[in-house]
Amino acid sequence: MTASRHQAVHAPATGGSATDAPSPPVASDRGDVRWLEELFRANSSGVYTIARRVLHNDADSEDVTQASFIRAFVARSSLRDADRARPWLLRIAYREAVAVLRRRRDLPTDPAVLPLRHDTGPGPEDCLLAADVAGRVRRAVDALPPALAAAVILRDLQGLPMTEVAEVLGTGLSAAKMRVHRARTLLKVALHADDRVA
Repeated sequence: MTASRHQAVHAPATGGSATDAPSPPVASDRGDVRWLEELFRANSSGVYTIARRVLHNDADSEDVTQASFIRAFVARSSLRDADRARPWLLRIAYREAVAVLRRRRDLPTDPAVLPLRHDTGPGPEDCLLAADVAGRVRRAVDALPPALAAAVILRDLQGLPMTEVAEVLGTGLSAAKMRVHRARTLLKVALHADDRVA
């Protein structure tokens, strides 16, 4: 998928941040395919971002995004409160991404068998907004364990409240806060060490 196609498919419908997502469809609409379309329009970017940060691979992230929406549609009856659709969906995406990551660990590690990793360097937008810093932060986040990376991405990049971060990660509030704190601490150490090298 090209960058422009990715942006068109995964761009939030409102053009705003994760916290500006349109209100989810009402519960009575959940049996309708329109509900899934509205859920996708409002949340595809956030779902893809979580998958991408856990997996570090565009193709797998797109697969996880698609699988997450399919799983959400199949499990729609388990969503008790339509206002909680976003964290519910992001939790599905996080679990799907972690499952892919676990399956990857079972794959052969021979470099001749592994697919080539896509370049995760800064894109054009990053070049305009301090490309060097953006690239260093991205690499530092990519180096975090998946649970810590997901926590800091949900909180600091997507702007979710800590209660929703905990819900998405399937942890208690204090555990989610601890993950965000640990991730931020590791990021500071990594970026400080990177400053000394540069």
